[in-house]
Amino acid sequence: MDEEKSLSNIKTRVEDDVSKAIWKEYVKTTKDWAKYAHEHNFWYPTTVYKNNEPFAYIVNTEKTVHIKFLNEKLFWTGGMVFKKENSDKMFLSEVWIRRYAGKNDEMLKDLLQDQHLVFTPKGNLTLTTETIIREPFVKIEREEKEAAYPVNVSQNWKKYTKIRRI
Repeated sequence: MDEEKSLSNIKTRVEDDVSKAIWKEYVKTTKDWAKYAHEHNFWYPTTVYKNNEPFAYIVNTEKTVHIKFLNEKLFWTGGMVFKKENSDKMFLSEVWIRRYAGKNDEMLKDLLQDQHLVFTPKGNLTLTTETIIREPFVKIEREEKEAAYPVNVSQNWKKYTKIRRI
């Protein structure tokens, strides 16, 4: 999307949370909005490019950071959710892994399997696997497992960086 459409979409999403005066003063570009939103814990999206192609889509909210990794068809193949636990630390609470058949140009019609891992700071882990069976009709097989013992989640903690104005 171009800058104007992106700003319009962002404004529609946050207009109930941000005054018109703040929007007018601080938001001239999507980069300005991202800086302001990050500093004030508002919603903002970011797309990361690799070799001039979208690689990841990141949405920052007041309490979470969502990351979705994209393939060449722009289907998300994996994802992570970090919960902001305090002003400088966030916890990796969810991970998704998706598999596709590679036969269809529509993400949900091509989806074969979703795996969803949910972690807690105390080391609880739940794995939910949903497998899509399409023949002779669409059916979803769901399996949920919980770890018998706490898992080591020390690597799930990440530093949350504040943006400093230069």
